[in-house]
Amino acid sequence: MPNTYLFYIDESGQREYGRTSRYFALCGLGVPVESWQLLNNNIHTLKLSYFGTPSVEIKSVWLRRPEARKKHYLELYDITEAKLQECVIRLYEVLGHLSLVLFASVVDKVQMTQMYTTPQNPSSLAYRHIFERFQHFLESQDDATYGIVIFDKIHDATFQTKGYENLLTRQHLRYLQQGTDFVQIDNIVEGLLFIPSSENNFVQLADLCAYNLFRQFRDHGRQWDTPTADRWPLYGYFSRIVHQFYTGPGNVLSGFGIKKYPDHKKLEMPRINWVLAEDEFLGWGVYQRGCESIPDF
Repeated sequence: MPNTYLFYIDESGQREYGRTSRYFALCGLGVPVESWQLLNNNIHTLKLSYFGTPSVEIKSVWLRRPEARKKHYLELYDITEAKLQECVIRLYEVLGHLSLVLFASVVDKVQMTQMYTTPQNPSSLAYRHIFERFQHFLESQDDATYGIVIFDKIHDATFQTKGYENLLTRQHLRYLQQGTDFVQIDNIVEGLLFIPSSENNFVQLADLCAYNLFRQFRDHGRQWDTPTADRWPLYGYFSRIVHQFYTGPGNVLSGFGIKKYPDHKKLEMPRINWVLAEDEFLGWGVYQRGCESIPDF
């Protein structure tokens, strides 16, 4: 029987140009179906032990902002700040499960508006790039492996009016039928599914990862494009998940687990090969290596 991955996607940053955030980021969490039940039960048990119920929603923005944290967790449940922090750390331990894999697509909106008179919509562009990374990962597996894509349901009334879910759905179906401009799609099946984050533990984990990805680029995005940089500094919580990202030959992270656009070709720069490696003293880190033979896709 073929193997199957469920790819849960969430976003961070604003979807349109002219808004305050420089970056728009999509993060995808790949969960093999064979591990789904075990991991979901682990998260349920964890929530039950800290909140007294498995139905609590873990949401990055609620955890980060004191008033939201108080409203959604501290006042609703018999939990202290210290216990809440402990719960979050244990959720990151679940994210460290060997079978889980992360993917990311990041759009630098400032660079896009500088390079293009009418730049492509960040949401559409980011979705194509992460979709292509899913396909590349699936086809690289030893056995036949397929994937289903699940997106956090969009609740923002402004974007509901603009029909973002319908636009993404049509884009997804077009890729299934025709492939993208650069990648043939053979291993992703089924239409794009939308699930409210309140109803799914893995969408909630994807939400945590998406903010950490966004924060990583907000804090250190310029170093990603800097040929003279030898190490990519890591935002604290991003360092807890960086080792889960998909990598290519030579453990190269850039272009495989993380696609940032505009990339080096559009910026007319030499390829920068950011490699994921474990340091004996510093733990997991991202370093620049000379791997010029690594192909782009």
